Amino acid sequence: MKNLLFCAAAILAVVGSATAGPEDQLTNLLISASQSSNPSVSFLQGLGGIGDAQLNAGQVSNAIGRAEAQGLKVHPALRTMLSNVSAMQIRGGSRVRIRMNKNKTSVDLAGRGWAHLGREVSFRIRDNGRRLDDFDGFRLSETKNGMSITPKSIVFGKKNGTPIATIDLGFFVGKREIELKPGTKSAELEHDGLLQAITRQA
Repeated sequence: MKNLLFCAAAILAVVGSATAGPEDQLTNLLISASQSSNPSVSFLQGLGGIGDAQLNAGQVSNAIGRAEAQGLKVHPALRTMLSNVSAMQIRGGSRVRIRMNKNKTSVDLAGRGWAHLGREVSFRIRDNGRRLDDFDGFRLSETKNGMSITPKSIVFGKKNGTPIATIDLGFFVGKREIELKPGTKSAELEHDGLLQAITRQA
């Protein structure tokens, strides 16, 4: 289940100006998340920075285009997920709801597992972005048709000065830790051996 950590990293961080509109903030999110060693986990965490917002499919597509116009290569897993978004709602920087175009969207996370999104995906952001939980419509699996699991929580912190995310996959699987070093090559694109070296049981 180690590779499942990169599902969260490959699915779904907005660090934007409070005066910027939601489309601008989503663009900033994609740029900021790309500078993390685990873009998708950073993406999820940063969504709370948008505050109250509603975005439609066109605005999401525009944000991707504007980010890539600045030389960013949006990670394939994020692109797959976002290209199927019909609406995204963020309430109070704490509750995120994403409406998809399909009843089920399965995202291949660069050969390191699969994320499965239902017609509607939701989760709660707590403690000023330090914890994500109450996931619904979002499951992780090692193979496309394998057993899938809904994460219990994702908690952000630091260990020896390095930003980390601890993903709780439940009693039978346990918790896993991943590094979120800024300014490093995307962890989803690294060699398996290196991925396993930075992914360990919490």
